[in-house]
Amino acid sequence: LFANVDGRDLLVEYVEGENAGKAILSRVRMGMHLGEGYIWHMDGVHLSSKTPSHENGAATPMSTLPLILMMTANRVLLLNGEQDVNFCSVLWEATFENIVLFELDDSSNPR
Repeated sequence: LFANVDGRDLLVEYVEGENAGKAILSRVRMGMHLGEGYIWHMDGVHLSSKTPSHENGAATPMSTLPLILMMTANRVLLLNGEQDVNFCSVLWEATFENIVLFELDDSSNPR
């Protein structure tokens, strides 16, 4: 993987398992956040409304756009996951200094 840091192209170490996340992070703003350190990501994220509107009580998806939720050591990023020219463009971000509570709801995932 290559990253652009301070105008220099750097070769980033390949580590199996972390490679997919680092590859995605390298595409965010031309690798600007690679130096922060990749922590975690999740593909197939969907935003949902706060109030359930289905008969079964499930929340309604607000976006059909495929999204990627990514975490670095400094921030949380919500990325465009659609395989087009806008892939990995930042739709929303917040640094941990600005986050009071972060909660993931996996209730729509049948087990």
